[in-house]
Amino acid sequence: MLPTAHRIARRRLLETNTIPAVLRVIVMADSVGTQGDSGKAMMLPRNGAVIRWDNGHGDVCKAHETVVADTLTQFCDAGSGGSAFQYVMENDGQRLRMIAHITSPHLGGPVDYVIEFSRQ
Repeated sequence: MLPTAHRIARRRLLETNTIPAVLRVIVMADSVGTQGDSGKAMMLPRNGAVIRWDNGHGDVCKAHETVVADTLTQFCDAGSGGSAFQYVMENDGQRLRMIAHITSPHLGGPVDYVIEFSRQ
């Protein structure tokens, strides 16, 4: 990848995947979602149905989720790239581990990272 394209891709990745200071897990009767800081919540049907989701900043994807035991996984397919975010509850809900996997043809390869949040 050319250096200029790499810088643009990295800047865009950082803009759309900010690390939240506060992460909320929202549980409703028919959906489960996550919300970072004051951003738009990603509320998805519990039944795993694929829906069109946009983050409020122009990024759109086909999204669905799975919930197995203590782990919520949200998938977002944006055509040429996508993401999978796993949220794992630990220590009786006192900690939440977020495991991210992001792909894009504009990146040199997949981007993976892990962040841990503690209940306040």
